[in-house]
Order: sequence, then C-alpha cells, then structure tokens
Amino acid sequence: MRARWLSVLLTGLTVVASASVGGLPSRVSGEVRDAVDRASLAYSSGDRQQALALLEGSLYPDGITLAVDESTVRHGFQETAVKQALDVWGKELDGDFPVTLVDDPAKADVVLTFVDKIDDREAESLGIIKLKKNYSWNHSTHQVKYRGTIRIVRSAPGGSLNRSEVRSVAMHEIGHLLGLDDSSHVGALMGPMERGFPASRPSDGEIADVKALRQILRTQISQVNER
Repeated sequence: MRARWLSVLLTGLTVVASASVGGLPSRVSGEVRDAVDRASLAYSSGDRQQALALLEGSLYPDGITLAVDESTVRHGFQETAVKQALDVWGKELDGDFPVTLVDDPAKADVVLTFVDKIDDREAESLGIIKLKKNYSWNHSTHQVKYRGTIRIVRSAPGGSLNRSEVRSVAMHEIGHLLGLDDSSHVGALMGPMERGFPASRPSDGEIADVKALRQILRTQISQVNER
C-alpha cells in the first residue's frame, strides 16, 4: 500500500490555551491538541498507524536531536547556556526528556543558531522555533521525521543577551518543542521575558503540564496498540 503523509509546521507563535481541553493540560499548544484530535479520529476510523504516527510525533518516543551551529556562536557562554537549558529540562522532567544534544548540525533534527534578529515581522522576539513534522503511514507501519530550527538573537534593546538570558530563551523554545504554548504572564518561562529577570527554570505548573502530556500520550499509544 502506498504510504500517506501529513506535514505539520510548528512555530513559536501560537495561541494561548486557557483551559483543559479533551483531558489535555491547559498549557498544551494548539499544534499538539490538533495532532491528538486527528489521532482520535484516525483511531475511531480504524487507522491505527496514522493514530500512532500522530501521537508519537508529539511524544518523540525515539528521541529528537538538537545541535548548535557553532559558526553562529560569538561568545563561549552561548553554547554553554544552551547545554544548561537542556540540563534543566532533563532534571525537572526526572529524566523523561526526549531531546538529545549532538555535535553535527547536519545530522540533527533541530539546529539552533544565534542571529542578529529574527525578522522584521518579529522584531521584538528573542527566540523562535520552527519545526516541520512529516508523518507517513500505511496499513502496517508508520514513521515521523522532524526538521526544524531554533533561532535566538544575540542582542536586543538593552544590550547583548547574557548567559542567563540565553539559557532562559533556549528553555522557552525547548518548552515549545515539548508541547507547551506561549503564555501572557511576564516572568513565566513560557511568557515574555523581562530583560534582566530571566526565568531560571520552568514553573511547577509548566513542568506538571509537560509530564501530564507525556503520560497522556503514552496512555493513548498503549490503547491504540491494544486494539
């Protein structure tokens, strides 16, 4: 049977969720909600492989790799800050963290670069993630491939971003990768960052929502596999 495919683009520009929908935590992004809804419809129609592809596309059960483009690094602390951001998420998720740092950008699913600015339309953005998920499936198997970028600005009004600020921005973009939406709450990791006051870690609520999302996805995958 010829494989079918679905391509979804995730960016850091998402709509803030205000309430739990369909059992998903309130901070979960619209892209993940849509994938879960599509998986439910596929499961109801008997298309197990499509359902599994959509659910696994948000869980990353086989992991997702990230590399820093060292050619864009201007200060040694920038790469260190990215590594610290990954370490913080890994610790807060008790090791249930699917992102692995690799050395070669050519072999990474997501490449992080430092830039002078995002673009004219997002002049106030300190960082942005764009992740394309390509889903393919047939009657007996499925596959998900990822290709994306994270861009973090080197400086903004107020001067160059310091290590703590770079770490906070990197943690924010990784939060999107894990399925979190933007928040309007200044000071929260997933909210706007006030210069000089970066978030040192995700909030307890943000951590709880990522953990809950990953458990929900695992439970639904188990249910699909048991059919």
